Amino acid sequence: MQGKLKIRMKKKFFDKVDINNYLDRNNGLLVFLLLFIGTLIPSISGYLGTNMWEKLLYIISNPVFNTMLFISIGFIILKSSIKLSQNYFYVCRYPHYKIMIKNNIKTIIVLIIFISIISIILALAGAVVFSLGNISLEQHSKYNISIIIYILFRLFRGMVFNCFIGIDFYCLYLLFQKNVYRLFVILSSFLCFLLPNLQEVKHFYNLPFIYHYYFMNVEYSSFFLEIICSLLYGLILIFLTKLIYKLASKNKKDLI
Repeated sequence: MQGKLKIRMKKKFFDKVDINNYLDRNNGLLVFLLLFIGTLIPSISGYLGTNMWEKLLYIISNPVFNTMLFISIGFIILKSSIKLSQNYFYVCRYPHYKIMIKNNIKTIIVLIIFISIISIILALAGAVVFSLGNISLEQHSKYNISIIIYILFRLFRGMVFNCFIGIDFYCLYLLFQKNVYRLFVILSSFLCFLLPNLQEVKHFYNLPFIYHYYFMNVEYSSFFLEIICSLLYGLILIFLTKLIYKLASKNKKDLI
């Protein structure tokens, strides 16, 4: 009987995430508007008719684009966390508080990936429209690789880092609740507006430690070094995420 109960609990907590439950019409419209503004401003700036791939790289590296994306992620995490916390007393009937947190983290990751994909689609649309059909393939201006490969790398790195940061935001919400969480998101989003003051990164021990550098155009001496620095920073994010998760999982209290 107990084994069947555990199986039912597992199925219940790990059912397919329904995005519509967390992105209703009003929230979805606000998120779309933020992402649209974040894409439009860098799309109309710069030279009209720039190569589409260079334009796309410029858009996804622009502070306005990343700030609006970051605010959108922080907003939807706050809204979904409030909604997910409504299941708190139900979960308290069972001995494993971590089950709720793990399941909610799964939901957070799905929402972040969904928002990231929407932002990529908008950025691609903006690049196509304002490049006036100039889609010729070129090499990266510094690395001896196709610019498409570098853009795919940047998009993948940004999505992964956003997922880790989103998990941290959710755990911070569990620890500090709404007021402190909102302040943290605002301050963190402000960092995206700061222009990188780093000179060229020539060694892995010079890797940037502030996350917003990985969403902007920071020069590295080679593409391989940028990959190494990204992996090292990813390990740092994993360590911080595990630490914050452990603190949040032990902080069993009323979430509302």
